[in-house]
Amino acid sequence: GVKGVFELARERQPCIVFIDEIDALCGQRNDTESESSRRVKTEFLVQMQGVGTDNAGVLVLAATNIPWSLDTAIRR
Repeated sequence: GVKGVFELARERQPCIVFIDEIDALCGQRNDTESESSRRVKTEFLVQMQGVGTDNAGVLVLAATNIPWSLDTAIRR
């Protein structure tokens, strides 16, 4: 899952994590969103913040054709 990708990136740093079509993973939150989708977004944000870990050697890049559809927390 998401946590595993970031753990592997930290183990192999320096490392680049590239996420294509991030809008599919982290679109805007809404009432019809599934619980599993919310959990993935939350875990992604936690890993991006590097809670309790060192992210100095990890660069995260993401691509999307529709940036306005991303969750505002992801765009920060």
